[in-house]
Amino acid sequence: MFLLSSDERSVRKALDMRIRSLYLHRRLIVLIKMAIFLVVIVLSILFINSEIKNVFIKFSKSQEEKKIMKDLEIDQLLPPEEVELPPMPGFEKVERHPDTVYMSTTICGDRIEQAIIMIKSAIALCRNPLHIILMTEDHLRDPIEEAVNSWSQDSMKHVTFEYHGIMYPDWLNVSEWKWLYSLCSTHKIFLPSSLRHIDAVVLADTDVLFLRPVTEFYNHIRRFRPENVMGLAIESPAPRTGWYPSHRINIPIYKDQGLNGGVWLMNLTRLRQFRFERRIHAVYEKYKERDLFYGDQDIVSIFFSYYPDRAYVYPCNWNFRTSHCNADETCDSAEREGVALLHGISSACHILRNKEEYLTSFGAPYDVYHKYQLGMDLKRYLLEPMKESIKQLRPRAWCYRAKDLLAKGLENYLQELVDEKLANSSLNKLNN
Repeated sequence: MFLLSSDERSVRKALDMRIRSLYLHRRLIVLIKMAIFLVVIVLSILFINSEIKNVFIKFSKSQEEKKIMKDLEIDQLLPPEEVELPPMPGFEKVERHPDTVYMSTTICGDRIEQAIIMIKSAIALCRNPLHIILMTEDHLRDPIEEAVNSWSQDSMKHVTFEYHGIMYPDWLNVSEWKWLYSLCSTHKIFLPSSLRHIDAVVLADTDVLFLRPVTEFYNHIRRFRPENVMGLAIESPAPRTGWYPSHRINIPIYKDQGLNGGVWLMNLTRLRQFRFERRIHAVYEKYKERDLFYGDQDIVSIFFSYYPDRAYVYPCNWNFRTSHCNADETCDSAEREGVALLHGISSACHILRNKEEYLTSFGAPYDVYHKYQLGMDLKRYLLEPMKESIKQLRPRAWCYRAKDLLAKGLENYLQELVDEKLANSSLNKLNN
């Protein structure tokens, strides 16, 4: 072992201190650089956020300006404000039970049978007072009344009917509108002026079936925001698939998805106040040369692209269509709760491959409702035959993958009735 002299130890100590000082100095410089770097990053982030915010504000303003311009574009086409007309003679507003549900449908041509089955499905499950407004061609009224009068009177105690002819506003080119897409399909657009004595209504095409009470659907009107005038279903749920994203490239469409034209919730009072009929006529005049393949549905989808805040979008299980059987257009609310309303677009409820096999799975519940007699036990004569008919479907039937959803809504509803009865019974026992 070598011993260092005192001078050597002093030199060694001085070197150690010098090295340590240099090390600390370098660390300090690194820390200062890191601090400066972090400050720069923070300032950059604040600057970028500020710029993004400015861009967003500019974008929002530009979108708002575009919306105002679009509104003006239609507003400029409107005629002067008209005097509000009173209800039609014989159809003054009638005070009904506050829980009354109002439903309307238009029946033209050869749609009597499916209209009768649709009405039957609404009556069968509705426990509230139900007022049904039928808009029909004059020669169809007698066979409709004959079918309605054949139903059990006990099952009809809560139901009232009102009949109207097919009426269009006198300022309209009726021959042009009546045959747009299919016979009378545009008539429902003009319900606000036809039903001036009614505040709100469920509008259903004849090709639908109720699998839960129409009351539940009608109650969605109470969920409207103050600006909403109509409740509709999205036509093409998937952003890049479906009819509108694929085909409608030359007209503006509500959120690029479109809205379905078959089942609407209509606040008629708000629609009248908003001059809906005049506005939608202006939309039609502007775009009628653009190949409106689906007529009324295209017009409504264009209309709400101008006024998107006026639309209330209800859950898809209240307008379940064959398109929801596609892998990229499934209906989440139907998956969870079952189908509440079945919409048999393109004759989906009727088409048979032969007498023993349905081409679509929608034919099964339709046929069961066809055979069902109002007033009969719902579980034994409606639900159980429907489940059995669905079980007999073959895998190649269109919408086979959704077959387990078709009776699920009805089954859940009947179980809720049982649970409600048991709860009331238990409550009565406690009170006694």
